[in-house]
Amino acid sequence: MGLAKEILIICNLDAFANGVRPIEIKKFLEKNGYDVKLLNTYQQPEINSLSFWAASCLKAPFPEESPIRRFIDNLNQRANNRRLIPNLKKRANKIEPLIRAENPDVLICESEDDSYVMAKDFSCLKILDSPSPWVDERLYSGELTRNAYSQLRSMVIEEYKKSDYVAFHWENYTRYVQQHVYNGRNLFVLNWGCTPKKKRARYQNPPRIVFLGYLGAYWANLPLLARLSKKYSIDVFGGPPPRKELGLRYLGYSPSTDVLADYQFGIVTISDDPLRRQSFSSKHLEYMNYGLPVLTPQWRIDPMLSHVSIYYDEDNFLERIHEFSRRDRWQQMSDSCYLQAQKWSWSQNLRPLLEILRIQKG
Repeated sequence: MGLAKEILIICNLDAFANGVRPIEIKKFLEKNGYDVKLLNTYQQPEINSLSFWAASCLKAPFPEESPIRRFIDNLNQRANNRRLIPNLKKRANKIEPLIRAENPDVLICESEDDSYVMAKDFSCLKILDSPSPWVDERLYSGELTRNAYSQLRSMVIEEYKKSDYVAFHWENYTRYVQQHVYNGRNLFVLNWGCTPKKKRARYQNPPRIVFLGYLGAYWANLPLLARLSKKYSIDVFGGPPPRKELGLRYLGYSPSTDVLADYQFGIVTISDDPLRRQSFSSKHLEYMNYGLPVLTPQWRIDPMLSHVSIYYDEDNFLERIHEFSRRDRWQQMSDSCYLQAQKWSWSQNLRPLLEILRIQKG
């Protein structure tokens, strides 16, 4: 039996990190002789209309801390939770015939919205490559009731068990799942990759700080970003637009990630909860692609990133900036980040996927 050649990747190509990894996997596999197709459910109206996380049923133009706002948010949460499981199953049912029509040798799922299709029986090899342990992610965001969390947790464990292989976008997530959710022998590590840029960040004093990324989720921790911005000016790129009352220096969507080369620090403001303490932020590696030193909260301890991280808290934030604004310290950290980005190229970090596919020869 020769190499399995027909590979189908289920993905949801948005303008943020979800739109990066499927493309990189496709390019990597095609370079290694595979025929790869993308099934982009983001462009499938009948599928995408089954909103996975429904919009608020009621408008709530009240302060977040007000009792009426909390009451309305609770109503919205329960209404959305009632849609979740039916919509998840409906999406899988709509995707199933599209997969069978392609009849791939290998099915790779990169979309957590569509991952329940992996619980269905296909004759092909099934690889679930989930961005994160999304059910726990949504629990800590306050979007799930405990009952909905319990049901969804059972569903994702079913997905894990019925997939031939299961990975996440960073090793920390794999460890979290092993410790708290599922410890099957089909788990493997498939880390995010880097694309080092020719245009590198350069030393400048006083330094400029940038935040680039998705602004619509709790884990972006915009309240922390707002408090830090009052201590030191931070340029913010991404979307959707943040609330004006946060007072962020919001500059819209960046025309290119090359804007990062105009700064001296990139900042991560991940939330402080049990999952995100072991989390992954793709923007950290994006900053490293430009040799940009990365400021990251001290609660986000990651052994793989510790040597390319400047850990801060709200009390020592300015001290850390001052410390690494010395030319020698800044250049040393910049060089470390850029060198590590070269070691973590996509072609290097996706090799475990290639090894799995080659095993199927026999």
